[in-house]
Amino acid sequence: MKKLAILFTGLAFLVTTTSFAGPGDPVKKGDSSESTNLVSNIPEKADAEFNAVENAFNKNFETAKVIRWKETDDFYFVYFVAGQHSMFAAFNKDADMLAVSRNISKSDLPLSVSESLKRLYGDCKIGETVLEMSIQGETTYYISADNPERIYQLKSNAYGDLQVVSKTKKKRLIGSIG
Repeated sequence: MKKLAILFTGLAFLVTTTSFAGPGDPVKKGDSSESTNLVSNIPEKADAEFNAVENAFNKNFETAKVIRWKETDDFYFVYFVAGQHSMFAAFNKDADMLAVSRNISKSDLPLSVSESLKRLYGDCKIGETVLEMSIQGETTYYISADNPERIYQLKSNAYGDLQVVSKTKKKRLIGSIG
């Protein structure tokens, strides 16, 4: 479970910064009509395995439009659109869904998480988009917060128990341009 959690923590930040539409997570016009199932990186010998995973995905997300599949040594990842949400899911080689995530608006956070953010990071600007990730039934929220000195990457469970994943000191420019 620890290996899986580490894997998804890294993927959470990759996904939020590179794969999805934007704030509030609406799908950009034209994206869903151009969606294709790109599986060219899946080797032929794994066709039966991939077909089982694809069938499991289709059972869980009947109306989803697949954007891209990605295979690693241990997992299959699928990036897709369901409704107006850009999402990703992870499956093991036995076609078990291990995790699913989507971007949500900060206004959609559970009240306990919002209250913890106000209490502990009231001096920070909270990012408009939050990554909601469910790993084997446990939901975690990945949140960005910044103040004039630092940028924080936070994670929280549904009960509002916040943890700092990383904090970065902002660089200050001294002087003027002119």
